Amino acid sequence: MHRQNGFTLLEMMVALSVFAITGLLSWQVLESGSNTQHSVTKHIHHATELQRLFAALENDLQAAIAVPAMAGSVPPDVWFRADGHTVLLNLLRDPLDPDARAPVRIVWKTEAGVLRRLQWRQGLSTSDTSPLVTQRFSVPMKLRFWQGQKWRMGWDHRDAMPTAAEITLIHPQWGEVRKIVLMGGESS
Repeated sequence: MHRQNGFTLLEMMVALSVFAITGLLSWQVLESGSNTQHSVTKHIHHATELQRLFAALENDLQAAIAVPAMAGSVPPDVWFRADGHTVLLNLLRDPLDPDARAPVRIVWKTEAGVLRRLQWRQGLSTSDTSPLVTQRFSVPMKLRFWQGQKWRMGWDHRDAMPTAAEITLIHPQWGEVRKIVLMGGESS
């Protein structure tokens, strides 16, 4: 009898087929895990952006100052107002720094589909054209204000603050996301 040294061609083909199938399945599992990680990371990024946007808007709205509470004459372009077009919100707010003497001017506006938050250190100065802090959000936004038992689409009152503001963000994945912020204005 003749004794064989090694494997037959058929055994080699079966072994290579098993190895190829195992490698293909492993690659598909790794690719699926990578795609899932990318999708979750993207989802977390969008959720974090919305949280940052809501937090910034809520802080600005709750710290907004009514113009008559301030001494001196205040130019109309720094009154608390919202028009729903290019400049969505214009307000003076208490500064975050307790040593600051002047209020901070905040403007929320849209430019080329991007929502921007601009901040000036000297709130009453209308000649200062360079903002101190700029934040960008790629989420469209709508605002409404509650006063006198009804919602108003805009606000342009020098001597009064709204009772509440409704922020509506339009997210491509989640649709409309709404939040109501109490502002401390007098309710009727």
